[in-house]
Amino acid sequence: YPLLYNLYGTIDAPRAFYLDYFQWHRDVGFSSIYEDQCYLHIERGDEFIKFVTHLNDSIIAQKGDKLWHWYLKELSKKYDYRVEPLTYALGMRFTRDPETGAITIDQDAQVDKMVRCFNLQGKTKKASTPVGSDQGRLRPSMVDLPTTPEAKARTNRIPYRQAMGHLGFLQQTSHFEISYALKVASRFLCHWSERAW
Repeated sequence: YPLLYNLYGTIDAPRAFYLDYFQWHRDVGFSSIYEDQCYLHIERGDEFIKFVTHLNDSIIAQKGDKLWHWYLKELSKKYDYRVEPLTYALGMRFTRDPETGAITIDQDAQVDKMVRCFNLQGKTKKASTPVGSDQGRLRPSMVDLPTTPEAKARTNRIPYRQAMGHLGFLQQTSHFEISYALKVASRFLCHWSERAW
């Protein structure tokens, strides 16, 4: 509870943790880059540790045992931590093929969360493309806007801003194929979210 409260319980808690965590890493020799302050790295000879972090989750790549053991020893003086193989982070599941080393990323758990959020269990089906093949290329004029009072009332019960947030997160991380459909749908977001029929 104290950890959760300090990380999530106050409006400035995540920033306070970030400042402490990153300052400690800089103090022991890590550097960040201008383009992304959440990326830290340290190199000694041919050994390195590189990682990105979000709040209290980090994805780490390392080479060399000496530097790695030094890091874990120093880290344990300041923080309690757990190091595990990368399987899940930031709503993404990582699967590594033991033979080829290839890494597959999916967001099935995030999709399931979105389906539950909108009570769509059992009401969805997979498609090979975000735009039906019988419709050709999706154009704004092809979007079916509700016209009857009943259809408008039914549509207004859907929290479109929230839906666009879920879909935007999926699109930015692993489902690039929905980019165009999401772009078209977002043009009508103000109409749906503000009930401006």
